[in-house]
Amino acid sequence: MSQINQFQNQIRDVDRIIEAVRQAFPDAVVDQLKVTHPADDDGLWYFHLPENPKDDIQIESSYGNCPFLIENMRNDDRKNGETVEQVVSIICQYLRAGRESGFFEREA
Repeated sequence: MSQINQFQNQIRDVDRIIEAVRQAFPDAVVDQLKVTHPADDDGLWYFHLPENPKDDIQIESSYGNCPFLIENMRNDDRKNGETVEQVVSIICQYLRAGRESGFFEREA
């Protein structure tokens, strides 16, 4: 099997991240950036809870593999997620804090 075929058959880190976040938050909404031109980079995923659609956290990686740049809507904090586990932990902490505080529900 060629290296290209092996790479295509591998599960990307982002797929593992989405699966793990949905195990912790089954109702989590995940959207990938939809690009208008094939040459544009679509390596951006948004996570939010249904009750807080404006309160998203996003992860970015051109190929869907670690490391990821992680940014959110609450502040200017930018983090780098070096492993799947680290990215999942950051996303879940963010979603949990938003759910517990009702962060954007107060803003509406």
